[in-house]
This record gives sequence, C-alpha cells and structure tokens, in this order.
Amino acid sequence: MSDAVTPDNDGLEVEAASAIARDVSDFLTQVDFERYGPSEQNDFDVFNLAEFVEHYVSGRTYPIDRLKEATLRLVDLRLQLEYIEFDLGLMNTFYYSHPNYEQGGIIPAKSKLAKMALEQSVIGRIRIAWEKLFRLIYFLETGKPEISGHRVKRIFFKWVDTTAKWRFLTPYEAIVEAFDARYRTPEYHKHSVVRGQLVSGKDLDLNDVLTPLNYLKNTIWPNLISILNGRTAAHFTDLHEVDQFKIDPRYLTVEQQGEPD
Repeated sequence: MSDAVTPDNDGLEVEAASAIARDVSDFLTQVDFERYGPSEQNDFDVFNLAEFVEHYVSGRTYPIDRLKEATLRLVDLRLQLEYIEFDLGLMNTFYYSHPNYEQGGIIPAKSKLAKMALEQSVIGRIRIAWEKLFRLIYFLETGKPEISGHRVKRIFFKWVDTTAKWRFLTPYEAIVEAFDARYRTPEYHKHSVVRGQLVSGKDLDLNDVLTPLNYLKNTIWPNLISILNGRTAAHFTDLHEVDQFKIDPRYLTVEQQGEPD
C-alpha cells in the first residue's frame, strides 16, 4: 500500500501536532506554576498551541500535511513571547523592584547592568518573534519552507500585500521598520542604544521598545484563527484606519465594506 494513503497519514499528522502542542503547553503551565504558584494561570490567550491545532483541523482550509511543521513554527513564535516575558520579569526583579528605584536612591551598578543586558535581550527577541511570525504565515499559505532572498522582511510584506487574506498584515511593516531603525539595527550593528544611558543618563523608553510586541499580540491571533476557518481578517487596529474608526477598504472584503458603521 502506498505511503500516500490520506486517512492514515492525516491521522498521524494530527496526532504528532497534537502531541507537540500538548507537551509544550504542559511545560509552559509547569513554568507558570513554579514561578507564580498554583493560583496563577498562564495569561496568554494568544498563539495558543492546542487552539491552533483544533482550528487547523476543523477548518480544513490548509493541507493536513503542513500541520506538524506549522505547529512547530508556532512553538518557535510562542517561545519567543515566553522568553520576552521572562526577561521582563527579571528586569522587574533586578531593577524596578529595587527599593531605591521608587525612593529615588542610588541603584547598585549590578542592577543597572542587569537591566541593560535584559533590554538588549528584549530588543533582539522582539525582532526574532516577528521573524518567526513571517516564517509561520508564509509556510502556512505556500507550503514553502523558507522565504527566498536576503531581505526576508521586505519580501514577506511585499508578498502579504498581494495576498488578499493576509493583506491586513501590511501596515505592520512600518512598525517593524521603525523598530529596526530605532533599536535593533543600532544595537546589533551600529552604536548601542542601550549603552547610551550610561553616557547620557537617559533610560530607554521601554514602552516604546515594546510597541511592536504589543501589536504582535493584539489582533493578529484572532485573524489567524479566522483564516484557519476559511474566513477573513475581522480584527483591526489604528494602523488599518484611513480616518478615525474607519478601516481602509484595502483590508476589507466586499461584504465587510457593505456593513454599516
């Protein structure tokens, strides 16, 4: 009998993806238990692995033979988000929770260095998280393992702008570009933005650093779930507006454009 017999192979693919989702989710639940105790639940309601597998299978929008690899790519993305949360927690422990921080006293040099090291880590991880999203979406839609070319970001956003169901991702290019110009490229390829606070005495604006992370976690996940189920993007941000509370028609279906405000 051929290896291409669909029912058997499909079942194995779903089983493998489900096992990955379960094992990683169990690990992250244990992490939360060890960090916060039994009363705390993992507050991530986005990029949920079990939910992804469930909707992928029930939606029947994409070939089952992509499910395991797509799940692994989602694991890569989810882990980056967990790493960032871990870094931010350490930053709070070493620096922002120090008694002298609230009192305006002198904070130990080692606490300052810990904060700087973690800031550099967060800058890198945020950008990695976006790259993981690129790889997930591109593989999900095309089945191709990698985005061909050296300028992955530019190629990806050019591709989504010509792919109707993923066009809602187009405006995020400006957010990633701004982040690269302000933080990632200087920190990793030019003059460090982190070291500047030692010279000028001015801390990084952490809220600004986290802007692309907040956009990543905001509406992309529910739109991904919608697309897995054969529907279109229905959740938008200020990036998608042409006027206040008016979504650019480029990101809407004909049916959505006809809906009353």
